[in-house]
Amino acid sequence: MILNTPWYAKLRAQLPSWMPYSLDLYFPKSRKDHDNAMDETIKNPSTTLKLASMTYKYHHDALIVYPKPEYEKIKTPYLVVAGVKDSIIDSSDAFVRKAKKTGAPVTYMRISDMDHYVRKKEDVINDSFAWLKKQLEN
Repeated sequence: MILNTPWYAKLRAQLPSWMPYSLDLYFPKSRKDHDNAMDETIKNPSTTLKLASMTYKYHHDALIVYPKPEYEKIKTPYLVVAGVKDSIIDSSDAFVRKAKKTGAPVTYMRISDMDHYVRKKEDVINDSFAWLKKQLEN
């Protein structure tokens, strides 16, 4: 089912089914809609229902099953860049908090006016490269 879909995705839906791209997409209108959709993937890890062309089970496993980092093994300086407007900001916050608690050398760039797409933020990219350059000099 296609909800809140732009015209170009509807047009793509008219193409033959043998085309290699899935159009089983959901386009949330707001962050709240996106968060609700993600909550559904966690409640119902179905292999047939999809969100953004990936099964609910894929999202469930990525969010719940597999993220078990071994923070104490992080020895190399580690940069985390996250946008406050990103739907996974809580996950980024938790990762950094737990890593720092174990003494991992984590630097956190928490960007207030950014979502998931860092490529739209040239200043953040430049700051990230400056951080990397500093690490290479040490």
